[in-house]
Amino acid sequence: MLLDARNDPESLAMYVAVGGDAGLVSPRPRQRNRALSGEHWAFLEGLPLCHETNSHFFVHGNYAPNRPLSDQDRQTALWLPIDPPPGPHYSGKTVVVGHTPQIDGRVLNLGHLVCIDTGCGFGGLLTAFDGGTGQVWQVDELGTSAG
Repeated sequence: MLLDARNDPESLAMYVAVGGDAGLVSPRPRQRNRALSGEHWAFLEGLPLCHETNSHFFVHGNYAPNRPLSDQDRQTALWLPIDPPPGPHYSGKTVVVGHTPQIDGRVLNLGHLVCIDTGCGFGGLLTAFDGGTGQVWQVDELGTSAG
């Protein structure tokens, strides 16, 4: 959203509406309101849609189960909810996603797909997941452990 907001007023309005501007304000007074440098923009522009390990891949929104990770569609990877959940990826790797809030606060684990979005942006829990062990950590908005 930040990259889109850079050059498009409508995208900027949406970015600000969902709280994106808060991420640009540093808690250190000397750093406030500093524009992102060219180095920061280059870093953000170079980020991949997915992160892959030997056993998992991580993507924000969704994925096409029959496409290589290098050929995933940007709109699908960033914005498409997992409703209904896609089937297993042909690679056999477990897919870890967010973007589709599980309002009950529980991680959705279908074996081939793990959704760790537990509604943090809507007053729910913030969830972290260790792909190697399957361990889940959750905290509420005050930072109190919930899991």
